[in-house]
Amino acid sequence: MHKERAQAGASPCALRVAGCAGQASMELISILGIALVVILFFAVFSSGLLTDIGVQQDTKDARNAVQGIAEAADAVFAQGEGASKSVAITIPPSAIFGPNDTFVGKPPSALPSAPSNMVRIRLENNDIYAFSRAPLVGSLPGSPGGYVVNVTSRGSFVTVGAGLVSASPSRVRIVLDRSSTKSAFLTFTILTNETIVGVNVTKDWGFSSPTISITPSIFTSNGVSSMQVKIDAASDTDDAGTYEGALNVSAWKASDNQTQQGFQLPLSVEVRVG
Repeated sequence: MHKERAQAGASPCALRVAGCAGQASMELISILGIALVVILFFAVFSSGLLTDIGVQQDTKDARNAVQGIAEAADAVFAQGEGASKSVAITIPPSAIFGPNDTFVGKPPSALPSAPSNMVRIRLENNDIYAFSRAPLVGSLPGSPGGYVVNVTSRGSFVTVGAGLVSASPSRVRIVLDRSSTKSAFLTFTILTNETIVGVNVTKDWGFSSPTISITPSIFTSNGVSSMQVKIDAASDTDDAGTYEGALNVSAWKASDNQTQQGFQLPLSVEVRVG
């Protein structure tokens, strides 16, 4: 009889063991869930931290690059034509390349009269730039990495990197009498290995007289190493004194047909009386 009752139901000890096992399973699931949440939190936190560190490093590299170039440009500009300095820079991985994004001087979209004294590196999350006291001509490397950039004074402006073209002399001055004409010549030297480089020369001249004409005003190198441009000034009977303006120069590679270099050359015409 007692044996039959024992077999008919579970013992209290067996029930306690089953309850303890179930409770332990629930506690284990809870612990695992909390552990997963903690792991996910730290994974997200670490990812964000690494991203922030990368952004900070990119910003630091870009700032050091633009400031280093601007300071070198100021130094060689103060020393005079021919002074040169090499600057080690790092272009960060998040830099955005394009003529209006990362440039030296001014972007192609700027007005011809706009100052060309900026060095700018645009990043995905920031815009880093510095200004020089000197007009700047040239370009920055077109891909991330470490580089040594040459900064050289050309007298009235400073070149950064090789650039596409250089102009000599660095300023144009024409002296003539009333009711006469006189010419000056600019020699453009091609500084790149590109087969074809286009150059456009326009005048920033606010006077109806004396007049200024440019021949040729636009040309392509077609493999030649230099090209000469003629600047003609013509005065009238009422002209007198000194007139000042500028020549705007833009250059581009025929391979992509986008302006990549732009600078100004001072232009002055003195009309003598008597």
